[in-house]
Amino acid sequence: MKKSHNLSIALLLITLWTTMFVTSCKSEEGYGANNVDEVILPAPDTMQDKELTTFFEAVLNASKFGVKPFFAETVENTFATINSKKDFSSIYNGEDGLPEIDFEKYTLIVGQVYAPGTNYSVSKLELISYKTSYKLMVFLEKPEYTFWAFTDIYYWKLYPKLDNRKIEVEVQQ
Repeated sequence: MKKSHNLSIALLLITLWTTMFVTSCKSEEGYGANNVDEVILPAPDTMQDKELTTFFEAVLNASKFGVKPFFAETVENTFATINSKKDFSSIYNGEDGLPEIDFEKYTLIVGQVYAPGTNYSVSKLELISYKTSYKLMVFLEKPEYTFWAFTDIYYWKLYPKLDNRKIEVEVQQ
């Protein structure tokens, strides 16, 4: 009985010491594993969001003569943080008019990732706010059947106005 009691106390002390050690380790972004300030939710569904979805679904699927409407010069994963109509028009190579967005309230993130096969899709975007930066997690959904050919996939999301912290993108398959 006494050995098991001493063993329990020893395990409790080891657990407490480990917890204190881990939470005191400072990482680049903050403290321990709890350095996330918050997960930023997309802007609520608004008429702007619906117009934006309609716009992107139309222009991103309609390349004319091999000309991509966004990110035409790149062959890798990329994204743009758009905080003004000027920013938006500077990355858009298409002919259709741009949808109206209230950039006083919102930030638009548009990106492109390459998937290893056709029929992949973006299943979720998650924007995480850290003390000095953001991390955008792009989750790809693998289809049951696919043809192995690199495919560019676009994503976009309207967020409440973001400050000018750096955004790192991580793609998860």
